Amino acid sequence: MTADQAEQLLNIWRLLVAVGATIFLIVSIIFCFVGDQLKVKATILLLWALLPPVWFLCEYYFLGRYLNGTDLTTFKDLQDLSRNIWAGGVAVFAIIYFGQRGEKQH
Repeated sequence: MTADQAEQLLNIWRLLVAVGATIFLIVSIIFCFVGDQLKVKATILLLWALLPPVWFLCEYYFLGRYLNGTDLTTFKDLQDLSRNIWAGGVAVFAIIYFGQRGEKQH
């Protein structure tokens, strides 16, 4: 597989993952503010905590070997930015989950 073919394939996967993540984000927000089940919220928090790092690892492993120089630097910078946004999102979900969990225990 050439670098161009790998990048085209990865772009398709990125689009599918982005659409899936957006749908999951909308569902997660709805469940966080509307749902009353703490187990569902804990599952959502766990999935948001684990799945994006797995995606970042796979993306780096399967694309990183085809990049070099400026492309690799740009790719790493975008992954760093994505990681920071993801970490902020997980922190918000954790605050919502543990805040509501604390309210239920009182």
